[in-house]
Amino acid sequence: MRDASYNLGVNPIHAKVWSAGIAFVIIPSDVDRAEYIAECFRTSTVSIFSEHNGYSNRVQIDLFSLNFVNFPTETNEFGSAVAFTIEPVSKRPFITGIFFKDDQISQLKEHQFRFRRELDGNIVELMGSPQDGFLGFNVKAVNGGEVAISVESDDDSGKLNVTIDGDINLQALGNTTIKQFNKLSIVTVDRDNENELSIFEQNSTQHEFFDKEHKVNTQKFSINNGQEPLILGKVWKKFMDDCIDEIGKSTVLTPLGQMPLLNKAQIIAFKEKTSSMLSEIGFINK
Repeated sequence: MRDASYNLGVNPIHAKVWSAGIAFVIIPSDVDRAEYIAECFRTSTVSIFSEHNGYSNRVQIDLFSLNFVNFPTETNEFGSAVAFTIEPVSKRPFITGIFFKDDQISQLKEHQFRFRRELDGNIVELMGSPQDGFLGFNVKAVNGGEVAISVESDDDSGKLNVTIDGDINLQALGNTTIKQFNKLSIVTVDRDNENELSIFEQNSTQHEFFDKEHKVNTQKFSINNGQEPLILGKVWKKFMDDCIDEIGKSTVLTPLGQMPLLNKAQIIAFKEKTSSMLSEIGFINK
């Protein structure tokens, strides 16, 4: 790294240095690849080779290009093709952009931008088009793959705001997990009347629904893993009314013969109370 041969470009090569041209990013042969690349990112410099100017080390590269430069795997291979310009005072090259190599093609279209990195079959891509009104994130991985969004603050006041005037579609082939440490609120509002709304609220110990009507459509449900069946209100009412009628028809044997129960009127009056035992807001079906 400190050998004078790495400073080629400061002095003319064969008495002539091209002031600009195309070069390729390289890895010097006497360095550890991982350590060398880490140093390149730390100092925003790379090593390059050009056909006319030879090798140059510690060539300045702008931060934007540094995000998309590709380093070769081996020392005898070329990485990204870059454009360089020689600074006239120091005679040092600096990189002005990244180009496609002969075996690379652009996937860009008119009115579109695209940033793409690819390695060993894994692809990370950001693309957008004002013509289509589209912004896309794409992660394609051989194994795994992940997209992370993090908002943090010292006083725990960070926010993530997403506003959409259309639909939201979420699809997962695996599991979906939502973890909330305080209160979760879901509010559904009528677009034509904001006073018409339903609210679902949940904390670590309970959840509540606030709406005009709440329906649960399922073939079977249980509360607290219960095994005892619920009673059907209308069926129960008819059964009790029939029982009361039958009891009211009962007679007793007296010296005067068969006589109705003395409290028949009070027994029949129980039928008037069975309706009041039926809920007006809760309903089930068998």
